[in-house]
Amino acid sequence: FIKSITIHDLMTNGSPIPAGGTNPIRVPVTLRKSSGLSFVRRASRFTLRATRNAFATVGIVTVAAGYAYTRDAEIEKEDGSSVVINGSGSELMDGIRYRLELPLHNIKIVERNDQGLQSTIQSFVTSGSDKPLTIELRKLIDTIVAAAHDPKITSLHATFGDNLHLGPAQIEELRDAIILFNQVNPGQSSPNANNNPDHQTIKLDKPKSSSCYTHSFGNQKVYWTASAFERVKMLQHSGVVMLTGISSTHIFAKDLLDRHKVGAEGIFREKYKKAYSIFTDRTFTPEHLDNISSILASIHDSIFSSIAKSRSLPSPTESSFGRKFWYNVLNSGPIFDDEAEQTGLVDGTALGGEDETVKECERLTLERYSRILRNREKGHFFNQVKRQYQKLKENSFTDLDFSKLTKIISDDKEKIAIVHINGQITTGYGEMNSTGDLDITKALRELKDDDAVKCVILRIDSPGGSPIASEAVYNEIISLDQIKPVICSMGNLAASGGYYVAAPCRKIYASPTTITGSIGVLFGKLDLSNFLETYGLNVEHVETGQYANILSMLTSFSSHQREILEHYIDHTYNRFLAIVSKGRSLPEADTRKLAGGRIWTGEQAYNLGLVDSLGGLRCAVEFAQTEYTEKGDALVEVWSNKKSGFEALLKGVGLVTEGNYTENYISNATSLLNISSSNPVDSIKYLYNDISSICTVHDDWAEQWLNLWID
Repeated sequence: FIKSITIHDLMTNGSPIPAGGTNPIRVPVTLRKSSGLSFVRRASRFTLRATRNAFATVGIVTVAAGYAYTRDAEIEKEDGSSVVINGSGSELMDGIRYRLELPLHNIKIVERNDQGLQSTIQSFVTSGSDKPLTIELRKLIDTIVAAAHDPKITSLHATFGDNLHLGPAQIEELRDAIILFNQVNPGQSSPNANNNPDHQTIKLDKPKSSSCYTHSFGNQKVYWTASAFERVKMLQHSGVVMLTGISSTHIFAKDLLDRHKVGAEGIFREKYKKAYSIFTDRTFTPEHLDNISSILASIHDSIFSSIAKSRSLPSPTESSFGRKFWYNVLNSGPIFDDEAEQTGLVDGTALGGEDETVKECERLTLERYSRILRNREKGHFFNQVKRQYQKLKENSFTDLDFSKLTKIISDDKEKIAIVHINGQITTGYGEMNSTGDLDITKALRELKDDDAVKCVILRIDSPGGSPIASEAVYNEIISLDQIKPVICSMGNLAASGGYYVAAPCRKIYASPTTITGSIGVLFGKLDLSNFLETYGLNVEHVETGQYANILSMLTSFSSHQREILEHYIDHTYNRFLAIVSKGRSLPEADTRKLAGGRIWTGEQAYNLGLVDSLGGLRCAVEFAQTEYTEKGDALVEVWSNKKSGFEALLKGVGLVTEGNYTENYISNATSLLNISSSNPVDSIKYLYNDISSICTVHDDWAEQWLNLWID
């Protein structure tokens, strides 16, 4: 039978079309009797769809129960104003001054939040306000920067605990965000956070201020971070400021190994490559001591120069008075509250917990403001859809097919991708504290094929690892860079293999206290044969080749084995030098002077030409936006093949994808239409249900967007 029905009938069971909607299009539908096989196929599809919908329902209920406020979305109305749809109204109110609170005493800050299923489940079942909030450093910094550009937030308030589990370079990035907040002045033009085009450039009419509190600054890292705030106070008279300088402790075990007749054999290039010295040396060699002393001096100057600048104190590097001042501070032991205030290290004691400047602002938690930022992004997406819908209403697109429609919706959605390389660089797939070359190369190949990605940023926090794995990543970077630019942001550590993969990048960013360099190679093993003989164990070897037991810990290197290893180490080292020379545009003779296994701080590396600019990940993103995107407002997406257990479950039922909200939904809609274009009715029905349930928009909005596809 051939019967004429309407797509609108399928959607709304014949209910009237809302005002502003389009006229229904009548389409012919063929109804046929089904064979048994066809029935089984349809039944299977129905079962799979029902299962997926069941999981989706469970996921929606779970997420909604735990995060009810995340369902708000700010939507632009015809008159230019905005409303929050289908939510609890968590957007900031006009006319109220807010202070953003950072509970740094109860936050676990991580470089990349790749937690497993067990940790995810544990975080769900653990309750109570004392549970630490885990947040990525990048997201924390982005939130502070967004607050700096938000005219409704006029104060930043932090509380510190006994420690702060961050490395020096990460602290510098966090401090930079706090200082940016302090520098936003009344009347200063400031672009809205995330470069959201739905919000025009704003003018701030209220001063920004920042403050922090703790019971005692007994930890130097805590005080270093706190000094970036405008007001630094302690909460009790028994609190102290403890600044001691920095140290590096090394253990040398050669005498212990000799006592137990354990041999240690190492081959390294060159004299500064001392990672194996714990087994081969009895004390510092002159080169080793010189390198460590140089690194400590550089980090020391960076820490206390930044404290001096923030607290308006004498600089330890610019005058003899400054050097004497900090010598006295660092060698005076605990500095109590009155002395610390007189010295200028703190601004007094706040026994009441908060001063009046903080109390006059409305409290805004970090969790709530993070939700608000997500909701603004969600509203931005729907406003894009509305504008596109209005464009289509003004024109006639009678011949518009799904591929053309997909292109209209996804046009100009540029992306910047961040790829993390954390921990040891290993062959294969990485484990919890490592990154495998297959993890990285797979991600880079996928990014190569994604036309929306305009730039790739490698975020490296790695001491190095396998030269084979590093070479595989290097080759993939070279291949990708021929199509789209690759730049690098170094975290706390990007040395040895970490620098190997950074060298070919077009631009390298590092913080002043980043540890990098270590351009060298080493190989070593322990020999337990004499140790076992002491206890009456005789070790014999039978081999078919002279190198068969070269890696065995039950024998020392033979002369032939050592010769072949020396050749291998030389070959790898020369390859490393060539990669650095090519990537940094340096003569090989100059590269050799900077290599030899010597480590450098980011500031030293910048002065030597091993990195291009000083700054954190935010600086790298801003550079990519300016140099490699057309509008400077590309979506920033963290690219990773590793998924947490719960995220993988939600992704399996279509609720979660990597990246941000806008790009996720466009990608979902695009793939849906491309896959199901042979059955547009089902595609539209699924898209309608998806919008209505997951995106929590009103039915009339869902109908309006649905009409966009029907047109």
